[in-house]
Amino acid sequence: MKKYLFISRITIPLILFPMFLFGQEEICLFKSLEDYKNSKCELTSQVFVNKRKDKDIKAYGGSDYVISSIDNKLFNLIEKYYCFLFKNDSLFVNCKQLGLCSGYAYSEQIGNNLFIIVPANAKYNTMGQAGAIIVGGVWFGVIGATIAGAALESGSNIKYIYYVLDMKNGKTKRLNKRKMRELLLFNEDLVNQYLNEPDSKNADIQRKYLMEYKKSLEQ
Repeated sequence: MKKYLFISRITIPLILFPMFLFGQEEICLFKSLEDYKNSKCELTSQVFVNKRKDKDIKAYGGSDYVISSIDNKLFNLIEKYYCFLFKNDSLFVNCKQLGLCSGYAYSEQIGNNLFIIVPANAKYNTMGQAGAIIVGGVWFGVIGATIAGAALESGSNIKYIYYVLDMKNGKTKRLNKRKMRELLLFNEDLVNQYLNEPDSKNADIQRKYLMEYKKSLEQ
């Protein structure tokens, strides 16, 4: 089911609009979980989402994506205060806001959960930014929907892991066997298949069953 957003013009001061930026696709920004639930979106066309190279992720840690902008003030405000960027039907999570790592990650909303896919070595810090892992911590940032598995399907040789953000209580945890079993209770056969997987913590395996869970909600 598609989610239609009520979009408002961004409230961040946008001072410069160079000619080459006109016609650029606008990005929706969300500050908090409540903003997302209330479809409170702010727009800017001065921010770009950039895919990092595998070798940089391996060397420095952090997640798959970073943002850039010619407006340093805008860039700093987004890094500090905005939790999600929504572009081209894809939601990018500001991992630093979750206490996971630096950089941005693809995420996908399925039901009342947000599934976030990050490199397994993302505990490390990109460019020296602080980012301790907060497993089970409470985060009242934002939520969104789209392509959590894009990184897994890109042919990358990076190892990935899933985190799940419960939209009801704001808690973020590593996606584990217990949570997967809970999600698959609608089909006992799928539960048994998953529990018998030789590597149930593997992100590719988890994604396969998450897609079955998603299909069950769409029926």
